[in-house]
Amino acid sequence: MSDKKNPLGPTGEIVRKNVIRLRGGMQYKELAERLVQIGRPIPALGLRRIEAGERRVDADDLVALAVAFGVSPLSLLLPADGAYELASPMTGVPDREVAHNTQWLWGLGREPLNIPGFGNTSYARREIREFQVRSLPDVEPRSTRVAEWGADTEEEAGKSSRALARLMKTQGMDWSREDMSDADWAALRAETEKDWAKSESSDQDVSVSKDKEVG
Repeated sequence: MSDKKNPLGPTGEIVRKNVIRLRGGMQYKELAERLVQIGRPIPALGLRRIEAGERRVDADDLVALAVAFGVSPLSLLLPADGAYELASPMTGVPDREVAHNTQWLWGLGREPLNIPGFGNTSYARREIREFQVRSLPDVEPRSTRVAEWGADTEEEAGKSSRALARLMKTQGMDWSREDMSDADWAALRAETEKDWAKSESSDQDVSVSKDKEVG
């Protein structure tokens, strides 16, 4: 396992086991190549050492591994299941094991690790709500809406186009045709155009409603 002077804690052990689970039958070389492609290289030997508990996973490694595996970072940090009957040690909670469902509810920002009573009192509900406010920002849905779509000049049209391209990139919306059949590509375009038309229609309805209120 890791250095005896600084051994892995309970959550470090969970991360180690989850790396093994998520790698499955993938070769170390393939995973190492994926990590190189996303800019956080970990050589095959390093991956072996992580799985053996001989190398720690820092925050950047953990996020990179989550991207490489195509999962949320929580899938590495928390137990593989969310069962209420199963419990395991957790870093930061030295006095007891923590049920797996409770670990996930905490990790998802839904409930604190400890709630008073059975959780059905007004005080408990207030504690849960305060935890949610502290834990979760106001997360907006993915969007590519750009202000002032109706560009009157070529310069304004160019700005809107560049803004749209930037939004699509930062929102992780990929228009590349790699690994995409012609039929899938056509379906994607049709569905996107339909969504845009619906969005524009909704905006017009809101504008008309506001005009009526003013009138």
